[in-house]
Amino acid sequence: MKKLVIAIVAILLVIGGGIGYIAYGSQNDTEESDTTTATNEQEDDADDADATDDQTEEADEGEAEDAEQATEESDEKDTNSEETQEYEEYGTIEDHVDIDDLSTDVVEDNNHKRIILLEDNDGQPQYKSIYVKDSKRLKIIDVNDDDGLIFNETISDKGNKKDQKDSSKTSSKDTELSEFDEYNTMKKHIDVDDYDVKKIEDNKNKRVIILKDAKGNAQYKSIYIKHKDTVKIIDLDGGLVYKGSLE
Repeated sequence: MKKLVIAIVAILLVIGGGIGYIAYGSQNDTEESDTTTATNEQEDDADDADATDDQTEEADEGEAEDAEQATEESDEKDTNSEETQEYEEYGTIEDHVDIDDLSTDVVEDNNHKRIILLEDNDGQPQYKSIYVKDSKRLKIIDVNDDDGLIFNETISDKGNKKDQKDSSKTSSKDTELSEFDEYNTMKKHIDVDDYDVKKIEDNKNKRVIILKDAKGNAQYKSIYIKHKDTVKIIDLDGGLVYKGSLE
């Protein structure tokens, strides 16, 4: 009987040890699985972070390239504007078009013909000039007007803007502003009685007036385009005051 009890106890001990080993192994497997999962998640997060960094770098590079391209285009237009002033047709274009807010784009220039686009700040063409060099004929076209032809004549050899003398400039004597068509419009936007009037240009297409204070300092400038009956009034310290049709 005693031997039987001892055998049963031994069997129970063996069975208990096996169960403990299985439980311990299962716990180790679970811990290893959790560790592997955490490691994989960390690697995935690192990969996502690297991908985000790459996308950010690509976006920054793209923005830098766009900014550089815009700067190059702006510089090119500025250069074109300076070069355009040297063209023999420039003075005539300036007489017929208010070019202060426009940039020039020379789209064609060869031995026979030169084509210039005058564009606004958004890069949209507003005027087009076509100069035929052989015959010295110049066309100026308002591209936004159905009847857009502004000028179509031959021009004389006056030279470029730098060398050209403006025969339309008047003497330095003060002028009575009230005699001009644009007077009423200017009076609505400026207290004109406080200023002396200096007419610096007046031809069949355009009149430019400077208003000076009592110290002789220029304060306002008006540009009247006669064939369109439009006027631009500029505060020389504060910018554009009015631009539109006569009031």
